[in-house]
Amino acid sequence: MLRRPSPASVPRSRFPEGRTAAIKVLLRGGAKIEEKDDEHGRTPLHWAVFGGQIAATQVLLDAGADVNANNNRGQTPLGAARLRLKAPGGNKAPFQEVIEVLKARGARE
Repeated sequence: MLRRPSPASVPRSRFPEGRTAAIKVLLRGGAKIEEKDDEHGRTPLHWAVFGGQIAATQVLLDAGADVNANNNRGQTPLGAARLRLKAPGGNKAPFQEVIEVLKARGARE
């Protein structure tokens, strides 16, 4: 029987490539890049930023995602990244890099 590895057993460095490939497939298949979730009004870019996914953030921006989209609380992706940067614990480096990527693309709060 073939088993899926647990997330803890898969090297974290493998996740970004898989996510970016999946994002590209979804976009080619007609996924709406500005589609917002019902609960929070977050776009795929908000979710990528909130997860500290630098490569996914870049792919979404390259595909035309609105760098200044607002969620239901009026928060932009840059605001989400700053919130995560201030959160206690964890590795802050991805969020700092995401902030730099967003600002280079014209993000404002």
